Amino acid sequence: MVPFENENFSERPESPLLQGNNVGLARAGKQVFSCDSFLVHAGQRVALLGNNGAGKSSLLMVLAGVLRSEGKRGKGTEVTGAIAHGGRPLNLLSLDDRARAFAWLPQALWRDPHFHVNAFLSLNPRSFEENPVLMHTMRRRFDVDGLGLRRLDALSGGEWRRVQLAKTFGRGARLLLLDEPSAGLDLRHTGALRLAMEEHVGALVFSTHDLSLVAACATHVCVLDAGRLLFWGTFEEFRQGDVASRLFGVRVRWHKASDAGDAPWFPEVSS
Repeated sequence: MVPFENENFSERPESPLLQGNNVGLARAGKQVFSCDSFLVHAGQRVALLGNNGAGKSSLLMVLAGVLRSEGKRGKGTEVTGAIAHGGRPLNLLSLDDRARAFAWLPQALWRDPHFHVNAFLSLNPRSFEENPVLMHTMRRRFDVDGLGLRRLDALSGGEWRRVQLAKTFGRGARLLLLDEPSAGLDLRHTGALRLAMEEHVGALVFSTHDLSLVAACATHVCVLDAGRLLFWGTFEEFRQGDVASRLFGVRVRWHKASDAGDAPWFPEVSS
C-alpha cells in the first residue's frame, strides 16, 4: 500500500463509510483489478457485479484489509492504493476499531471442528461489545437458535451460511462487506437476508450473481469487467442503461412486480 499519510482522508461525521483511492491488486505481475476511486456513504447498498474471475472477491478482501502485499515485486501479491473507513486510514485501525467500523463475510470460511455454533457467535476482539438485542434478532431471523450446540463441521452448507450471516449482521458494524451472501440459502432464508440488508443501518457492499437480489436491495451498482471498473451508478441508471445485458452477454428485461409506483423490479433473462 502507498503511505496513507499522503492521502487527504478526514474523519468527519459526513465522511464516507468507505473510501478507496487508486486501489489495485496484482499477482505475479498480472493485474487482477484496478479502481481509481471507490466511495460508499451511509444509506447506500452497493451491488458488486461481474463475471467469474472479474475480481469481485479480491476487491472485497482488499477493502477489508485481508489481502496485503507479500513477496517480491512482480512475483508475489502487490496491493496498491489507499483505503479509509469512516475517514480513518485502514492501516491505522486497531482490531477493535475494525470490528466497529466494518464486518467482512467471505465467500468461504473454514470451520473449526472443535467449535460449536454458540462459541463461534460469541467470538469477538477482546474489548469489543456487541449489541445483544441486535444479535438476538439476527439469530432468530436466520433460524440459528436451534443450531447453538451443533459443531460447525456438522452443519450443512446452508446452515453454516445462516450462522455466518447472523454473526455478520449481529455485530452491529456500520459497513458490511458481503461476498455472495445468498449462496447456499433456501428461498425462505434468502427472504430473511433481503430483509436484513434493507433494514441495516449503515452501508453495504455485496457481490452477487443474483439480479433479483440486486433489484430488491441495491441502491447503487458497481460493475467489474476483466479487472476494470466498467460502471458505477444508481440501480436506476444500471437498469435503464441495459448494463446487465452488455456485461453478461444475455438479454435482460426488467419488469415491475405490479402497477404500484413503489413495486420492485424483477429481471427476466433470455439468451
